[in-house]
Amino acid sequence: MSKNNVKEINEHLFFELPNVKTDCLLLLGARSASGEIARAALKLYKDGKSKKIIISGGLKLRQLMTVFAAAVDKNIQIDKKEALSSKTEAEFMRDYLLENGVESDDIIFLENKSSNTGQNFKYSLQVLERMNSINIVCLAYAQRRALGTARKYLGDRVILTTTAVSPFNVNEQNWHLTKLSSVVYGEMKKIDPSNPKNYIQLGFCKYVDLDKERSIISSPVNKPPKINAPRR
Repeated sequence: MSKNNVKEINEHLFFELPNVKTDCLLLLGARSASGEIARAALKLYKDGKSKKIIISGGLKLRQLMTVFAAAVDKNIQIDKKEALSSKTEAEFMRDYLLENGVESDDIIFLENKSSNTGQNFKYSLQVLERMNSINIVCLAYAQRRALGTARKYLGDRVILTTTAVSPFNVNEQNWHLTKLSSVVYGEMKKIDPSNPKNYIQLGFCKYVDLDKERSIISSPVNKPPKINAPRR
């Protein structure tokens, strides 16, 4: 892959949005990287960025591809026990959070049937639509698509920000040098404007204007969320 392609992908996929307080954290399952999502969410919770948590993800953590990649690539650092767990993403993240000090009442919804990002939002929508602001905790290279999927289901009325998690020590600087480069390249293909069959064209998510998202984040919302959502 050329340096120009790497630069283009980095500019499109890797970014930071303001780390503001929100009504809730939405944790998106990430297979064998779900533990890293949970750890990032725990820090946000303990830092007071949000006191309510929604967890979504129905796939098993067990992902042999990641284990094999780590075995041959020293740049990839994994927790092998997590990578081979038979729990669903949501179950694993819930258990981790509860074991590390999160109050059970603060996990207001757990969804463990979804197998893709669209389903994360679709199956959690009854709770998400009660919120005025949401911090989506997800993989760094997937955050633009996650935002676009959120906009498809929630429209423009809700404030959205993201917490970008770089899994297994794979980040903006080194992803193209690792055995997981195909994963990042595949993510780019899903939302690449030059791809006529990208997820935006197929209707799976909305186009994300990052300047507009930052403008929405800067607009305060005084309306309280309807937190008393059903739990699963």
